[in-house]
Amino acid sequence: MKKKLVVVMINLLFILPAYAKKIAVLNELVKPETLCLDESQYYITEGASVWIYSLQDHKLVGKFGKAGEGPREFKATPGGYGLRVFPLPEQILVNSMDKLSFFDKKGNFNKEMKVPLGVFQPCGEKFVGLAFQA
Repeated sequence: MKKKLVVVMINLLFILPAYAKKIAVLNELVKPETLCLDESQYYITEGASVWIYSLQDHKLVGKFGKAGEGPREFKATPGGYGLRVFPLPEQILVNSMDKLSFFDKKGNFNKEMKVPLGVFQPCGEKFVGLAFQA
């Protein structure tokens, strides 16, 4: 059994690098928290900001969001809790502590909706979630 495991490990060391994709270095980020992607871009949260990168060449497409309670602002807790990104076919949905915010695929603000404190996500044309009451 140990011999087979060693052979598999050696094969992985020499075979996988041949199939590996380009490694991207994202110098703009200091402490990334969450990652999600769609067919052409990936979205990384860091604090109350969302960074958008091209999936093809890993170039920065845009960045939006900052700490606060107004439009284009998010209440996020350390570790990315309370800030979730959902790429939809035509837009990006960001669920922060007490609202849903909608942006276009380049990060331009469209609208927002106040929601109870909780975690919500799209489900067809509506939303489903878990709300918390004090």
